[in-house]
Amino acid sequence: MLYRTHIKQDIKKELTMFPNIISDTPTKNDKFNAHRKIAEAINYIIENQEGGKTIGLEGNWGSGKSSIVKIISSMPSSRKKITTFNFDAWVHQGEPLRRVFLESLINHFIDLGWLTTDKSEDGCYDVDFWIRLKEKLSGNLKESVKKTTPAYTNLAKIFLPLLLLIPLGFSLISVGARDTKNAIWSFSNYPLIAGTAIATLPFICIILSLLTSKLKGETSNDMWNLFLKKTETSESTEITGEKESTSIEFQENFEKLLGTALRYENRKLVIILDNLDRVDTDELKEVWSILRSFIANTAFSDKTWFRKLWVIIPYSREKLKPTEIESEQENKKTSSQEHFLEKSFQIKFYVPPLNLSIWKNHLFDLLCTAFSEEVASTEKHAIFLLCAQEMGMEIAPPSPRRLLTFVNSIVAIDLQWREVPISHKALYIIFREKYSSDIFLEKLISREIPSRNNIQLLGKDIENSIGGLFFNVEKNIANQILLDKKIKASIEDKSGIILKNNYSQVGFPEIFSLKLKDYVGEIKKGGEDAFTSLIFSIYNSKIFHKDNHQEKIEVIKTLGLFISEINHWPIENSNSLQALKMIINIDDKKSIMPIIKSSIHRLKKWLSEDEVSFPQVLSLDKIKKVEDFLSHEILKSYFSKGETPKISLSINEEAWVKLYARSIKTKININFDNFQIDFKNHSLYLCLFIESAKFDSLEMVCALKYLIKNKYTAIDGCISILGGRLISDNSLRKDSMPIIIPFLLSVTKNKTAPESSTAAIKAIEGYIYSKWFAWDLEDASKNYQFSQKGLHLKLIGIWEKFNAECKTDNTEEEKKSVGKQNKDTN
Repeated sequence: MLYRTHIKQDIKKELTMFPNIISDTPTKNDKFNAHRKIAEAINYIIENQEGGKTIGLEGNWGSGKSSIVKIISSMPSSRKKITTFNFDAWVHQGEPLRRVFLESLINHFIDLGWLTTDKSEDGCYDVDFWIRLKEKLSGNLKESVKKTTPAYTNLAKIFLPLLLLIPLGFSLISVGARDTKNAIWSFSNYPLIAGTAIATLPFICIILSLLTSKLKGETSNDMWNLFLKKTETSESTEITGEKESTSIEFQENFEKLLGTALRYENRKLVIILDNLDRVDTDELKEVWSILRSFIANTAFSDKTWFRKLWVIIPYSREKLKPTEIESEQENKKTSSQEHFLEKSFQIKFYVPPLNLSIWKNHLFDLLCTAFSEEVASTEKHAIFLLCAQEMGMEIAPPSPRRLLTFVNSIVAIDLQWREVPISHKALYIIFREKYSSDIFLEKLISREIPSRNNIQLLGKDIENSIGGLFFNVEKNIANQILLDKKIKASIEDKSGIILKNNYSQVGFPEIFSLKLKDYVGEIKKGGEDAFTSLIFSIYNSKIFHKDNHQEKIEVIKTLGLFISEINHWPIENSNSLQALKMIINIDDKKSIMPIIKSSIHRLKKWLSEDEVSFPQVLSLDKIKKVEDFLSHEILKSYFSKGETPKISLSINEEAWVKLYARSIKTKININFDNFQIDFKNHSLYLCLFIESAKFDSLEMVCALKYLIKNKYTAIDGCISILGGRLISDNSLRKDSMPIIIPFLLSVTKNKTAPESSTAAIKAIEGYIYSKWFAWDLEDASKNYQFSQKGLHLKLIGIWEKFNAECKTDNTEEEKKSVGKQNKDTN
């Protein structure tokens, strides 16, 4: 027995250690003296002044308006016959308010016994009338309807139609009796036989039914109950409930009710319409219409009971707006909210906010009530400071309800995590009220919260407590989760600030280098922006110093892993070159150079994505982007001479010629030396020579210039083709001349390729001798295009220059010849 007693005591002690949820019900115990003063003033007005007025009780949500109403209801009155009827609009939200209001008021008066009347009292209605009206309003009035229906037997259903045939049977019998040809009862007298059968058939049915009943052993009463069964009775019950009454019906019933209940001089009624600041706009309009129907009704102003009626309305100014209550036409007349309030209330009281010392003491009382006096004074003071600083309560005082909700939220967390200090839980609740989950996590990762002031007030461990409470896990698990979130945020932050701020945290560098590998897949899915963001974050954070060499090696290896996983180096990204420069600065040992080079070589696949069958060729824009990237000084500085990557263009000679010529024609300057092609110079020349018909003059000239630039000089065959094109191709010669002739003149100066130079001279001579003097000058003078460009002048200049050079060369040859002859003569 003693053992059991000890167990009960231990259980009781353990239960008292847990905190308590504080009730939010209004109380008549006034902790704030201002509430009682307002209640006493209102009570004095009701007792000593004439009614028929509305009192407004204005205050913010949770400021204690309901508590003031509770105090008023509990105050003793010098006049014993004052009753308070509290109608909570929020409780009855969604119900037909007129019906519910009237029904509730009837119940209130029935409970008081104010509806009991004598027959001698005129204009009053007894309690039975109100009970019946209340039941009708509530839908509890029942009405039964009975319906009796006779039921016929099967015999009756056969016998009655057969009776209708008896006249027909007698008619047939009469016809058969007058038949003189046949004997009366002979079988050939069909009318007589048929008529007899029809006339006797009903009675034969009755006889057969009687015999059947006799064989079944039925009584004589049952035997003769052949035609009618017991009657069937159906009963239906209807519950009659009155529909929502109109305003006129409501006013009539309200006048009857108050005229009966307040018929004695010493009776007064106080109606309180509470919690209007909690209902929605539609419900608020309906409550307001109820109020108007008996307060603003001029027909009631001369009634005796009207002067005994008071209405108290607690409200919030933010909620009670004329735009949400009045109709549009009435709202135009109400120029301001103040005008609306003056029109609605004859008397107004204001519930003041709590001052600093009062709400501080109230907060301490709530904490002691919730935690059974176990909160240390330092903890309470810390919570007060957090409320004042973080929630701005020092400037905007809190309402009693807000403080109560705040303390109850701390209790809810405390029931889950008893080991966490109460002040830490209070700060967590403050952050949860201020921020959404996403913003809370973002600020937690960036170490904006807890702030430096929070850490100074509550200690360094507050960081672990906030993380654990946010994820609702143990502190060490929360740290791992938080680090994971911080690492992800660091990777996405191009500025590097998040990485820099967190890198000094214990354990962060080691987890960072490990976790990076886990994000390879995610960054690959994120595309080029995610990849460059990682590089920017690492570089801008400047986290690598002499004392973290090994961590730097691990991070560089991970960067190499990222680069090896991407499809190719993201040259289309505007930050790609800057990212490459950052990697070069980080990778001072050039340990991942082969990986970068391989990534650049994979651009070949990106280039060939647009490659289709001839004559369409590669995209010049893509090639230009690659060429700009390959020729950039950043790339050249990273790779040694001769190691700079070159991208192979997998196209045949014909496609390459057209691509090369198109780049010159469109003025997209591309240095094709940065690329590799799969064919040699000789192969390219053979393509030009053998398949020259596939190329126009510009394409031929561009390709030949490329061959000359690459020290390939045996191009005399193609030069002859160009000369022949000038002479024979009359339709294109005007377009070909400005392209071919300057090229041929330049080839004549090429001393390294005498065969090509000779072929060029012959081509020009052939063109001039065969075409020039025949009709070119005439065409040049007539053709607007030629005269506009001055091509005829240019061609004349070419001819004069070419002729002069030829004369000079001939003179020198003649001098040499004369000199030789003189020598021989001598």
